Amino acid sequence: MVPNIEVGNVFAKALQYMAGFSMAGVLLGARIPVVLVSRADGEAEKTVSIALACSVAAMSQQKTAAEASA
Repeated sequence: MVPNIEVGNVFAKALQYMAGFSMAGVLLGARIPVVLVSRADGEAEKTVSIALACSVAAMSQQKTAAEASA
């Protein structure tokens, strides 16, 4: 956890550029997951973000179906 979005952004960029981490960006809480990518992100980061959003959406659909049948 970070104290604010600016610190989080600096921390994430440091992990990417100095430690070689890959990032995936997905906004949760909307009706559907929203993919968040940066202009500087490469193909791998964009692909992982899309895959993560698809996974979150599939899990949400399973949860909704289970609640409807209960």
